This record gives sequence, structure tokens and C-alpha cells, in this order.
Amino acid sequence: MKTKVRSRFTMILVVAFFFASFGLAGALIFFGWKPTAMRNSGELLSPPISLLETKIVLASGESLTWESADRQWQILVPSNSACSTSCDELADILHRVVLTQGKNSERVKILWLDQLPNNVDQVAQLTAAKITAQPLQGAGPDSPFGQQYVYFIDPNGFLVMRYRPGFDPTGMRKDLARLLKVTE
Repeated sequence: MKTKVRSRFTMILVVAFFFASFGLAGALIFFGWKPTAMRNSGELLSPPISLLETKIVLASGESLTWESADRQWQILVPSNSACSTSCDELADILHRVVLTQGKNSERVKILWLDQLPNNVDQVAQLTAAKITAQPLQGAGPDSPFGQQYVYFIDPNGFLVMRYRPGFDPTGMRKDLARLLKVTE
């Protein structure tokens, strides 16, 4: 008789733990918790801002075209003319972020608007560019075009993520690796 009660108690306990795990997961989702592996370091732009109508002219004189077939990501840096040593540091940080992507580093280019940093020769992925309009006005109320925000542009020509000045390069590296993996 005791073994029968004990086995029923054990079965009820197992079922209770089983359903309690669902309750705990539901509570965590309800209160907005996400695992650190699912969080972005940058700010996701919602909705993404389309650059399809914006003409971006590269230093070579050719216009940038958005072809999702080549799966090319762009890092857009709208620098300002007051940029000097901080631009050199930013260019070095972005260069290192791109290099850490390994074989996928060839799928990332850095578009630098306005004045180029002094160390432009050391950054192979950096390309000078000019833009015909200011599409970044829609990137948020506190995103003036002259500040050093850094933006990710997806292969289809949409601004999808931005990084505030003083961002964490490790977080950017992780975000970029995740994005490159998704579009492989």
C-alpha cells in the first residue's frame, strides 16, 4: 500500500514540475525577459528605413545598387567635418569588427560619408561615399545627421540597426556575426 501511494506521489510531483516549467517560461516571456544571446547591442530600427530611393555615390563615381543576391552588408558612418582623432579611432574599431568576421568579412563594407579619417589607407573595407538626401532623419528623434551614429544596412537597402556614439565594439561584432549568419 505504501509503495502505491509513493508511486502516485512521485508521478504527481513529476507532472507538477513538468507544468511548472511551462508556467515559469510563460512568466518570463510575459515580463519581457530575453536570454542574452537573443539581445542586440545596437538599437533595432522599427520600421526599417528604406534607402532604395536614396542615391549613394561611391568615391569611384558609381552609384551603390542594392542587390540582395550578393548578400553584402554595409556599415554606414555619417561623419561630420569636425571629426579628427575620434574618426580615426572609430575607423580602427570598425575595421577590427569587420576583420573578426573571418570568411564573412568580405561581405561587409564600410561606407564613410563626408570627411574621411586619416587612417583610411589602413582600413581595406572603407569606402568614401556621398549621399543625395538625408534618409537618417527618420532614424529617430535624436539622430542628427552630424553625429557619429553607426548604422547597419541590410543587403536589400534598409537601415536596420544603429549604434550610438561610444558603442560597445564586442556587442557590434556579435550583432554583425548573427546578421551575417542569418543571410548566408
